[in-house]
Amino acid sequence: MNLDVSPARLSTKSQQPGDVSVFDQLTQMSAQLLPALAHRPVAAIERLRLGDSHSPALKKLLQNLELQHPESGKLFYSHKCWQLIIWQPVLLSIISVYGLNRGLAFNKLHLQCHSLSIAGYQLEFNPDDVIDGCTEQLISHCARGSATLIWDLYRQLNIECPLKQRFCQRLLSDQLLKALAQVPVFLPHLERAVFQQHIQLWMRHYQLPIRALKIDPRGEIVRSSCCLEYLIEHSGYCTNCPKERKSPHVAT
Repeated sequence: MNLDVSPARLSTKSQQPGDVSVFDQLTQMSAQLLPALAHRPVAAIERLRLGDSHSPALKKLLQNLELQHPESGKLFYSHKCWQLIIWQPVLLSIISVYGLNRGLAFNKLHLQCHSLSIAGYQLEFNPDDVIDGCTEQLISHCARGSATLIWDLYRQLNIECPLKQRFCQRLLSDQLLKALAQVPVFLPHLERAVFQQHIQLWMRHYQLPIRALKIDPRGEIVRSSCCLEYLIEHSGYCTNCPKERKSPHVAT
């Protein structure tokens, strides 16, 4: 994740709680931080959302991944879908807390499912859903909402292609830490000890085992999971893959 923006964009405090322009700030900031993280209307046929009994969009995505990478196997297809599901709710929650200093209802996100990816979102926004408070309160609010959505989408994905929750927790933990690792870059005033407490709070509300954020000598997080990209033909292990630490086979 390359967040090539000014630190000032992550320290906005100009809006009051409940102001509808908080929504505008979120959509503008998210697209500036990462163009794929863009708010747009999501058609029902492409939509992933909380509470659906099943997801035709997820089923189609699994089929498309199998057609694209027939050599990789069901384990890769299911966990690739999971990685695509989790990244937007995680990033939007972090942007809301550290960029807007507000809490939004991220259980109301609709994610847009494309042929081989999940990118773009629609948020059912109600000004009354916006909360103010200390950082710890905002983390609790945003993380709980996005975790509710994420784990319900896990349920929907599990209907189409069963996958182990423990492995999904590790992938989610790595995604969360990867995103949180960017926060001190843009908020250098944030005390290290306080930020470590924030990380533990995020972990708890995402229903994840507590772990510390560790950075390797290359500046990448020390991961606990393998994304399985090495199962794609002519691919290899990511440079910070746990499997790579035990093997000389490294992706280029």
